[in-house]
Amino acid sequence: MKKGWVLLLCLVAFGVTGCQGPSRVTMEKEVREGSFRLKYKLGLSYIQSERYKDALLELLEAQRLNPSSPKVYNGLGVAYLGLGELDKAQESFEKAVTLNPGYSEAHTNLATVYIQRRQWDKAVEECTKALDNPLYMSPEVAYNNRGYAYQMMGKDREALLDYYRALRYNPKFPKAYENLIAYYLSKDDMVRARGILDDTVAIGLKSPGLIFYRALFSNIDGDKKRACELFQRLVKEFPLTSWAKKARAYIDLIGNCDAHGATILR
Repeated sequence: MKKGWVLLLCLVAFGVTGCQGPSRVTMEKEVREGSFRLKYKLGLSYIQSERYKDALLELLEAQRLNPSSPKVYNGLGVAYLGLGELDKAQESFEKAVTLNPGYSEAHTNLATVYIQRRQWDKAVEECTKALDNPLYMSPEVAYNNRGYAYQMMGKDREALLDYYRALRYNPKFPKAYENLIAYYLSKDDMVRARGILDDTVAIGLKSPGLIFYRALFSNIDGDKKRACELFQRLVKEFPLTSWAKKARAYIDLIGNCDAHGATILR
């Protein structure tokens, strides 16, 4: 019996780690990681609601807590892009892909910056890097962006192939439909443009761009009332988009929409 007690006392005296609580360093690390996750998720939620200034504040704090996180730099890039700060957006995306060369989302986002800068070759290169990753969950985005870059380079065949590849991966991806319609309109191919638009109506797809094209074709068909209704709906529901800006221009061109008996569609 005495030997048993001696053994127990020795184990306690030498501090078996399984009997101890977490160290102060461990607790501080866990608190820091918890704060990082909170700031990062909050930043993303602000991005989703297009509150880019608020997103930036949260993501900069997340960056301070974890300056080696690729996803934080990608988030910062999206926030800067939303604020129109292309230089900072590009720097953030470049940092993200430097930390993680296989980060497809960041490569695709960096391509978006290059597209806005009209640097088509670089946009194609970044989209291709994104697509090289077989685990990329949203290849339709990179295909669509690369298709647009190819189109701007005058490489029509490559552009069309990528737009249709985007739809193969995601048959309900509005951007690819919008770009296809714009492509065929640029070629004065009204039949194919209208056919693509009819496909989106058939599957119940909606987006600011598709509402715009529905209004545009209504105007072309001489249905001014329908065109006004759709343009006004676009301006009301998506007032800050470039599509709303185009819709306002068409409303001015058509004239007084009230004279055509237009009402806002629900």
